[in-house]
Amino acid sequence: MPGSQSANKRREALLIIAMLLLVAMVHLPWIHLHGPMEWTPPAETFGACVGIAFTEKHFGHYEPTAVISLAWDYFTTGKEYPATYRFHSLFGILCQSVFLWLLLRRFRLPATAVLLITLFCACVPWRIHAMMDPDLRRQIAAPLFFCMALWCATLNNLRHPQPWMLLCALAGFIALGASPWCAALLIDIPAIGWLRQRQSREPFRWKPLLLPETILLLTTLFVFTHLR
Repeated sequence: MPGSQSANKRREALLIIAMLLLVAMVHLPWIHLHGPMEWTPPAETFGACVGIAFTEKHFGHYEPTAVISLAWDYFTTGKEYPATYRFHSLFGILCQSVFLWLLLRRFRLPATAVLLITLFCACVPWRIHAMMDPDLRRQIAAPLFFCMALWCATLNNLRHPQPWMLLCALAGFIALGASPWCAALLIDIPAIGWLRQRQSREPFRWKPLLLPETILLLTTLFVFTHLR
């Protein structure tokens, strides 16, 4: 019934808000601990940092996503203020929690189980450490865009899936810029789409997934070429 569905959506929205508040309460006490952030941009301007991010390794890693996001912090309001970096990283953790929640609920997991899984993934000690250390920004960005790409992949059965597939491709592109391990999306995206449609007993629509898969394949080749 429409009234029942509306009430369920309101309850779920309240659960998501409660989950985000709990995650923020765990992380916020760490925002102002320790001294200034020790991160040096690879160039003197933001534009130059973007160019270097896509053409060179930074401290031995090819991670344009992390370099660009840190450079943005540095050249806007960051510099010697650690809270700027950490609030940005905390925002990434909160966004990842939302996408993980939406992804798990697409497979009809109970809300209580999803709440526990999401809280665990967001509040484990190494997530707090990643929020504190700018050199670990990739550990914030990679799972965020990985979950985002997978959630978008479950929407390939919509009547007009193209915008979601484009968003899936963009999320995968950014995830690969954070970690080469995100090349696993090449397998995970069709797998998650197939599992979702098997559960809903609908025909598997593989054609919408060609766009993100093609872009991810080209991005993977580019990333691993630069890792040599």
